[in-house]
Amino acid sequence: MQPREAAEYIARERPELKDRISEVWKNADPVIENIIDASRAKEVLGLEFTDWRKTMLDAVDSVIAIEKEWKAQGWVPPY
Repeated sequence: MQPREAAEYIARERPELKDRISEVWKNADPVIENIIDASRAKEVLGLEFTDWRKTMLDAVDSVIAIEKEWKAQGWVPPY
């Protein structure tokens, strides 16, 4: 996963958050990716790995849910 790719994915999947994505991530240079073969972990341990896209959206959705709860209790965000 590249930072720019993640920023574009979040903006596409959660357009209401588009303006809140870090400019650093939006303009990040590509980084070297490590490719891991997880077939042995699945074979021996039965582990299934979650795609980064699902993980990213689950995390974003969790943070937004917490933010909504805080706002309901009177918190005013700094942005």
